Amino acid sequence: MTAHNAAVLVIGTEVLSGKVVDENGPFLARRLHELGSIIGLFWRPPVGESWPEDVIDLVRQREQARNSKDWKRSDEIRNELAAKGVLVEDSAQGQKLRRK
Repeated sequence: MTAHNAAVLVIGTEVLSGKVVDENGPFLARRLHELGSIIGLFWRPPVGESWPEDVIDLVRQREQARNSKDWKRSDEIRNELAAKGVLVEDSAQGQKLRRK
């Protein structure tokens, strides 16, 4: 850890605790959170991803195509989703989406 980052941690904790009021407080708070995330202080379980309505619509269409065993259409929709930056993983629990 660099001296700059160590100083941000020390000063940032003071700012966040309200002991020090500083015009750099917002910067320090963001930097402190960023550094804390890097070293695992602020770990939280991942929250479900939100997707635009057009992506959700394509996923529903793909599910219908798969249920109808229309594999060609299912693959076409998978390619449309990929063009939008969405990867589809099929599993026993259904489709899983993730960003490219």
